[in-house]
Amino acid sequence: MMASLAFDETCSALGIPKEIKRSYERKGLKNLYPWQVECLNVTGALQGNNVVYCAPTGGGKTLVAELVLLKTACALRKKCIFVLPYVSLVVEKHHDIQRLLNIYNRSKPKNERVHVKSFHGESKFNRKLQEDILICTIEKANTVVNALIASGQIFQLGCVIIDEMHVIGDASRGYNLEILVSKLKYLQLKANSLSKKLHIQVVALSATISNLPGIAAWFNAVLYQTSFRPVPLQEMIVSGNSVFDSATVSTIRPLLSLTSLNSAISNPIHLKKQLSTLSEEMHQILGLCIEGLQNKQQIIIFCTSRNQCQTTAKLLSELLSHINTSSSGSSDEDNNGADEEILFRKRITTVEKIHVESSGFKSSSESNKFAGESPQNILKKSILNGVAFHHAGT
Repeated sequence: MMASLAFDETCSALGIPKEIKRSYERKGLKNLYPWQVECLNVTGALQGNNVVYCAPTGGGKTLVAELVLLKTACALRKKCIFVLPYVSLVVEKHHDIQRLLNIYNRSKPKNERVHVKSFHGESKFNRKLQEDILICTIEKANTVVNALIASGQIFQLGCVIIDEMHVIGDASRGYNLEILVSKLKYLQLKANSLSKKLHIQVVALSATISNLPGIAAWFNAVLYQTSFRPVPLQEMIVSGNSVFDSATVSTIRPLLSLTSLNSAISNPIHLKKQLSTLSEEMHQILGLCIEGLQNKQQIIIFCTSRNQCQTTAKLLSELLSHINTSSSGSSDEDNNGADEEILFRKRITTVEKIHVESSGFKSSSESNKFAGESPQNILKKSILNGVAFHHAGT
């Protein structure tokens, strides 16, 4: 396993304030992986070079981008744009960056604080943008850059971070990302031809992007790649009633059969009726979920749409309510678990609705008409059975 390196030295080199370093340390970050330090130094990211880098999911690539962004906003006092493909990611990143800046901003007078704002969907903004860090969807990033040009603020822009760069290959939205990058390239070339001082550092990252050398050349960027993954990944395939290793295509084990759970099912007749209406895929998903829950593992299911997220969560919740997936333990543990469950249920049931106003969302008619329930109500009910979902509407 790769050794890790101290965080202090990198923060000092970047000019990251000690207050922000403390915020990271409160999140548990004490060291950087060697590849993160190498990426920042070897690529010239510390000196403002454009960088395209590729690292596996969970390998820590977002931290590198955040450090460049915070250096630009705090040390260089330049505006930054952080581009993400989905509304839910924009909202989440907004909250993350806001939390990182809390200690820093509290220690500064109002005129020296770093202000963050997210732009997505129907977000509106004034012609003159006052915020320092602008977190945007791809479409809104184009609008924000246009606003900076129109208001004469484009020379205040110091860096643009583009996460999930592989979206550039998307048939419906990729062209928006191409327009954004082309616009930034044109602005830089025009400024250079007029001998005007403009430098917009572009950092693009992805776990899955192809044609990396071509993308890096288009960005006029230094390319960096790493295959480092802090947690080993075993990829398996489910087909029929078996689980296969994806590399060798050999059978690892039979998939858990729901009929083997008779002793754990509280209402077998009702459950049998529900199971008879399900697709083979949903039988497989449920079998994998129960396997994981029996082993006290966490499970994430990726769905292709908002409606699929909601209906999958609702279905799993209803089915798991009939299945006891808990392992045996001492009576004290059982009692403590029961007490915690009662307290949790009381908290949930006293909440009349799950507030989403702080994220700027409204329940969409598309989401509401499916199954006749709002996403908030489905989430409120499903979470009682240990199932939750998250998408751009919640």
